[in-house]
Amino acid sequence: MITFASYAFNKSHSTCYAYLAFQTAYLKAHYPSEFMASVLNHSGSIEKITFFMEECKRMRINVLGPDVNEGYGKFSVIPSGDIRFGMASIKGVGENVITALVTERDTNGKFTSVFDLAKRLESKTVNKKSIENLALAGAFDNFEGVNRAMFFKDDTDSSNSLTELMIKYCNQNKTGNDTSQASLFGEENEVEISEPQLPKVEPWDNLTRLAKEKEVVGFFISGHPLDPYKLIFEHHCNANCNQLKAGLEPFKGKEITFGGIVKNPENRTSKTGNAFGKLSIEDYHGVIDIMLFSKDYIEFNKFMVPNIFVYVKAKVQDRYNQPGSLELKIQKIELLENVKENIFSNIKLKIDIHQVSNELIQQLEQIFVSNSGKCALEFIIEDKKENMNVKLYSKKTKVTVNDDLLFQLNNLNNIEVVLS
Repeated sequence: MITFASYAFNKSHSTCYAYLAFQTAYLKAHYPSEFMASVLNHSGSIEKITFFMEECKRMRINVLGPDVNEGYGKFSVIPSGDIRFGMASIKGVGENVITALVTERDTNGKFTSVFDLAKRLESKTVNKKSIENLALAGAFDNFEGVNRAMFFKDDTDSSNSLTELMIKYCNQNKTGNDTSQASLFGEENEVEISEPQLPKVEPWDNLTRLAKEKEVVGFFISGHPLDPYKLIFEHHCNANCNQLKAGLEPFKGKEITFGGIVKNPENRTSKTGNAFGKLSIEDYHGVIDIMLFSKDYIEFNKFMVPNIFVYVKAKVQDRYNQPGSLELKIQKIELLENVKENIFSNIKLKIDIHQVSNELIQQLEQIFVSNSGKCALEFIIEDKKENMNVKLYSKKTKVTVNDDLLFQLNNLNNIEVVLS
């Protein structure tokens, strides 16, 4: 390659890249978790990390949240084959804290509780900011009985937060051991201090937990607020916020559907005294700002509520009196929860006639019983060799379309699922 480059650089250069592409493709195919963990460690920006985490989902590799008993500073592969989030990506958790934590854990075994962790680490490591930010990111979630709300003090409660209890327990152990006295036989007795009780605090709701998680990581790790509506986004949305923000030209003249979480709604008044509104909608891919004027503001301002989930139908058209300038004309806004109940009216199962058996019928029946609902069932039995098919409709059995149903159906061989 080096010699060839002296008189045919372009071909030599492309050959080098092709060779490298084959090497990385081999690694991704045969060592997918290790490959993606390395990619995540070298991603750089939050946007790229988010993109590659989506790729992990597509590859069915779980990217688990940080864990003080299993994680390291960087993304790493754990024995199950999943990827564990790197603690160095958590805001406010310094390299010294991670090094001390990992060294102690790898030397003397896993921590049995949050208080065992506080006891075994130096007091300068167990500080308020690092504990709280580790908690917000979910690094203590695997300890029994612990939830993230415990680490924070409620203004209405005078009792200590779990963070304060950990710091006190750490200091008591260090002070107690420093002042331990020699026994009659010249031995030193360590002062044994019993672990405090965990504070009784109700866990945060899912939206609060994820929002606070995003504050210290920059994106959602343990889930997404829109996950309960994921099927709607996959099967009934033809655009996302990132695409719309990038430019409306590809959607000119088209009716589009998208959805997301309402953020930063503002009721404003123009110089002429007319009321109008501005709100942002955030989905899995990005955020787009929407303006509501005149009749649209009157009709849709009831949806200008922070953190509600909405489904939007709109049309991309020329702006009034401004030919060549496009606008997003809102036609309808609905709550995603209301849409979820009625959006899927029919589910079609395409099955090859040669795959139909008593065993398959029994498996399907069990799946339908455990996911009963209002959505109609249609079977399309195909004979691809003869280029023929028969449509069969279920009159009695109806199902609820959800992730569990689709997961179970997709695990059955040679069945194609179509939602409508």
